[in-house]
Amino acid sequence: MPRLLHLIRKQWGDNKRMYVMGMTITIAIIAGIYFFNVLAAYNLARVFFDSPLRPVLYYAGLFIVGCIFAGLYFNDLSFKPRAITQLLLPASNTEKSIVAILFAVVLFFSVYTALFEAVDFAAISVAKALPATLHRTPLTREQVQQLHIFNMFDGNPVNNVELSIFFALQSLFLLGSVYFEKFGYIKTALSLIVIVLLFILYVVKLADNFLPSGGFDGDMHYFKSYDEHSGVHLIPIPWLLGWLMLRGIYILIAATWVTIWFRLKEKEV
Repeated sequence: MPRLLHLIRKQWGDNKRMYVMGMTITIAIIAGIYFFNVLAAYNLARVFFDSPLRPVLYYAGLFIVGCIFAGLYFNDLSFKPRAITQLLLPASNTEKSIVAILFAVVLFFSVYTALFEAVDFAAISVAKALPATLHRTPLTREQVQQLHIFNMFDGNPVNNVELSIFFALQSLFLLGSVYFEKFGYIKTALSLIVIVLLFILYVVKLADNFLPSGGFDGDMHYFKSYDEHSGVHLIPIPWLLGWLMLRGIYILIAATWVTIWFRLKEKEV
């Protein structure tokens, strides 16, 4: 435990400037977009508050900045002098993996979400506090008073899927930073784009050849088959296949974390 705490303090001490500056710039941009809509953009304010643009803004920052942070975490391993120092740290591969996941995945997500919610709350509070005669939004006073902060933990299946994909991508970019020798972030991004395109082509081809016209339901328990003559048919999916489809992202995340440990071990050899 003392070694783990020492490693956490060292990671923060060596990179706090990058973390603070990166997060400050990100939140400043988000705050600028928010308050521009609240105070200036009369015609855009309704679109902003009364549409999915707030979730889009949240997830855009989460995915883009989060993947950059994760993709640069093990950047020191690309430079021999720094790599030697990194690998000779008095900590086990397990401790190094835990600290990497803590900073690149858990802490980034927690801090970014807390700051975004603070900006969201502040912008809505300002909108509610503006006198009716100065109100810049075309929303009625009653609509403004009913505004609430964006909650990504509201149980909406879309939010659950988005967050699961984020944690998977964050873990993959973290793996890419230790797997590739140089330009890990760029190589990881290109690799994932190619893999996703090949997967989409494979699924489309598979669906055309073996599945009837239709699609899966939201819970992945049934396949909805459409027929122009007989309508919709629900085809039950075997429980094991359904379980794997629902848990596939979590299995991928766990497998990625294990692979990070093995890759760090290879670096020591």
